[in-house]
Amino acid sequence: MQRPACLALLALLAASPALAEPEPPAVPVEQSTSLIGTAINVTDRERSVRFYTQGLGLTLAVTLPLGKRTETILRFPGDASQAALLLMHDPSPSAPKVLAPGDAFSRLVLRVGDLDALAARMTALGYPHGEVRESGQPGYRIMMMNDPDGIRLELVQQSSRPRS
Repeated sequence: MQRPACLALLALLAASPALAEPEPPAVPVEQSTSLIGTAINVTDRERSVRFYTQGLGLTLAVTLPLGKRTETILRFPGDASQAALLLMHDPSPSAPKVLAPGDAFSRLVLRVGDLDALAARMTALGYPHGEVRESGQPGYRIMMMNDPDGIRLELVQQSSRPRS
């Protein structure tokens, strides 16, 4: 490479940090976010539980009745704090009997450190969200919202307050 071309390339490389997108501010540890699990819709709860437990080795953690729907949480072997698989089942006659790939995904479930602080930050940034509320499982609070592309998010915080 000729000397002027080499110098131009070095100048471009040196300038690239100035052209790069700025790093987003670091979020304090107490507000960190981690994946709790992915929720998928299933047409036959028992068949799906059998597939994931007997076939893939997941273990049944809890089943929560949520009105007409049921949420079944399956854990992967090992550390119970790792991500889980949530099976969402609607047994009503109007529920689809077959799911297309796009209909199977329900929502992304994320663990957050401080749900009230997150709600305040989202409000300040102009992102609409649901109310912070107690979940169907004792000791947990949740807030629902959509990301900018419409992907449903369930944000979960382990509550420090005992349920009454």
